[in-house]
Amino acid sequence: MMDDIMDFLKMMGVAIISLIVAAFIILGFYGLFKAVFGLNEQEKSEMRVPRLISESDGCRVYKFVDDGTHYFTRCGEQVSTERNYTESCGKGCTRNRTESITTEGNK
Repeated sequence: MMDDIMDFLKMMGVAIISLIVAAFIILGFYGLFKAVFGLNEQEKSEMRVPRLISESDGCRVYKFVDDGTHYFTRCGEQVSTERNYTESCGKGCTRNRTESITTEGNK
């Protein structure tokens, strides 16, 4: 009787470990698929629309993605825009860059 219980527990342990391994393999293939084929056109279009990500003291921070990630803030009459992007600096070399623009009176 005790041997049957031990065999059952071993079998359940193997089954659970197999399910965990299978889940990691599936998630890995999904990540690889997204990396190779990227986003579809609808997902890209949705990312180009500015989204409110934070608001405090009358200032709002928005984010959108279009050839890099862009952030902009609105605080009354002042609008600040920030763009983060990667720039090539030679063979096998890249560096992260930031570009900021501030306008007054929504000009």
